[in-house]
Amino acid sequence: MKKICLVALSFVAIISADAQTIKAKLDAAIRQLEKDPQLKHGLIGFSVIDAATGKPVYEKNGEIGLAPASTQKIFTSIAAFEILGKDFRYKTSFGYSNLRDYEFVKPVGIDGALGIVSSGDPTFGSWRFPSTKPAVIFEAVMRAFKDKHAKNAVGGIIIFKNRFESKAIPDGWIWEDIGNYYGAGHYDLNWNENQYDLVMKPSNKPGDSVRIIATRPSIGDQFTNELKTGAKGSGDNAYIYFEPVQTKLYLRGTVPCCVDSFTISGSYDGTSLFFDSITDYLYHNKFFHTNGHFLFIRHPDSIGTFSLLMDHYSPPLDSINYYFLKRSVNLYGEALIRTISREKVQIGSNEKGIELVKDLFEKIGIEKSAVDIIDGSGLSPQNRVTANSLTKALGYAKGRTWFNSFYYALPEINGMKMKSGSIGGVRSYAGYQKAANGKEYIFTIIVNNYSGSSSEMNKKLFRILDLLK
Repeated sequence: MKKICLVALSFVAIISADAQTIKAKLDAAIRQLEKDPQLKHGLIGFSVIDAATGKPVYEKNGEIGLAPASTQKIFTSIAAFEILGKDFRYKTSFGYSNLRDYEFVKPVGIDGALGIVSSGDPTFGSWRFPSTKPAVIFEAVMRAFKDKHAKNAVGGIIIFKNRFESKAIPDGWIWEDIGNYYGAGHYDLNWNENQYDLVMKPSNKPGDSVRIIATRPSIGDQFTNELKTGAKGSGDNAYIYFEPVQTKLYLRGTVPCCVDSFTISGSYDGTSLFFDSITDYLYHNKFFHTNGHFLFIRHPDSIGTFSLLMDHYSPPLDSINYYFLKRSVNLYGEALIRTISREKVQIGSNEKGIELVKDLFEKIGIEKSAVDIIDGSGLSPQNRVTANSLTKALGYAKGRTWFNSFYYALPEINGMKMKSGSIGGVRSYAGYQKAANGKEYIFTIIVNNYSGSSSEMNKKLFRILDLLK
């Protein structure tokens, strides 16, 4: 009996010594980083817990609110799994509507219209999934229309609003971001992830103007082009700006010289993109009235006639979440936040969705003040979360039935399963790591207001995280 007790005590001593060793190593590494010139005016938050026990292993400024950038997506992802469920799908309904139901509509020769009840589906028309590609959706809709109606043409398209507030872009997003693809807003109807490609021809001489070749899909000639050609190999330093209360888009910055063409992606109203795409498809398939009149009715006050033709379903939430975390698609985060609100309180509101997310994490012991967020993706520089709150959320996820789907979607960076975050002056990582001795850690590290090279800062953070391996 004494031998058994001695063995047990020795085992506990070894575990305790190991914990002390890793804590000492992490502490020494953090102290060194704090003295680094890149952090002279910066701040670091670091939190590590034992995955098996949930007990703290190391903490530095763990309760200080910091801008998290895209590691904030962890909160949105967990809340979506918990509230919506991993099998949740968006449903977009297509039906036959009658143009004569709307008194303000002038006759166009054909009464039939394609009615669409949108669902806020962020994957609608996306290239990422086989079932969401434009041609697949359009062909299915046209087959359903022909099967159920003798008419072989339509005189218009009606988009019905479906319980989402009109504000497509969260408060706190900056002008530099919202005109570009990663700053796309979320609409009740989204298409092609609400983005377009802008194809340009730079000069072979730095400083010269840049010529616009095309937009795909086309959004017309709305650009004030102030772009200049940059040095060879200088990369993408171009930005698309919305002019407030105007329809013009401004192109500023540089793209590199000496290439045949250069492409960047911008954000746009998804409903308008959809209308242009489907009317082009209908025209080429001789499926709409060709007397020059084709109506587009957006969000009429009443739904009028709607005879269901077919329902289009999005991929399940776990598939959407895969791209949300793996490819850091900001649109998906904003869609999920607003969808949580719509499913719970019948209106898709950013503010209400954020409130419901905070309520969820408060129930598992994370103070609302530790999750001070205003969007679902982390794009706003006004977001503030603590390292401890992210680590605790990751620990909670580990015990849920949907954890495998969540874990699978996390990127592998530096040989570790973790989500990264990056906006101006911010670098962050949060995830899971199994050490060589079999112990598993859950961690979050956030640096704010560093100076100098982002790649150099990443290397320094990786050297710290390598101590968990």
